[in-house]
Amino acid sequence: MVAVVLLVVRIVAVVVIVVHIVVVLLVADIVAVVLLV
Repeated sequence: MVAVVLLVVRIVAVVVIVVHIVVVLLVADIVAVVLLV
């Protein structure tokens, strides 16, 4: 049971990190486009 909880926590952590990176990249792209325009 503990192993399952740890696995879920690890998966959630990875997903959060990936989403955070994607959001940062999107924001950077939007800022770059706004500055270029």
